[in-house]
Amino acid sequence: MHTEDVSASGMFLRTDEEIPLRQLVKLRVPMPSGDPRGPASSEVCAVAVHRSPGRGIGVQFFGLDAPGLRRWRGWIGRAWDATVRYRPLTIGALLRALADRAIVSPFDGRLQPKAIVSLETIHPETGRSLVLEARVEATLSQGETPGVSLVRLALDERGWRALERFLDEEIPIALD
Repeated sequence: MHTEDVSASGMFLRTDEEIPLRQLVKLRVPMPSGDPRGPASSEVCAVAVHRSPGRGIGVQFFGLDAPGLRRWRGWIGRAWDATVRYRPLTIGALLRALADRAIVSPFDGRLQPKAIVSLETIHPETGRSLVLEARVEATLSQGETPGVSLVRLALDERGWRALERFLDEEIPIALD
């Protein structure tokens, strides 16, 4: 099984197995790196609370021990607190990102694929900003500056529409 989406209280697991709702499952969850004092994984009991046939199941934790729960929630909190600032130099760059449906931006640190971050887009002409939730698709390379990564981000369809409206609102148009 592989995770597709994680939260402080559970996760979505990709699986071909038919696991019924309310089924108890026992998982060994790899704990995020960064804390050398803790174990590499924790055993957790969870219950299937959502089923998506052909895709997988959503589970809610209820048996994670206190230290494991603190580590997990700490890691999730750090991932959610991350903000990527996207500063396109021109309107054209922002239009290309919209057309490609992908934003590539430097980030001060390392992000794991599928991490959820706040994406702050700064308008290249007005300096106004728009903050949306985004998902890290990939870390493309280590940047030129130590500790800086280049990340590829994706938005859901609602986010792309909000970004399009933001761009439309900010382009000054003169009528003759």
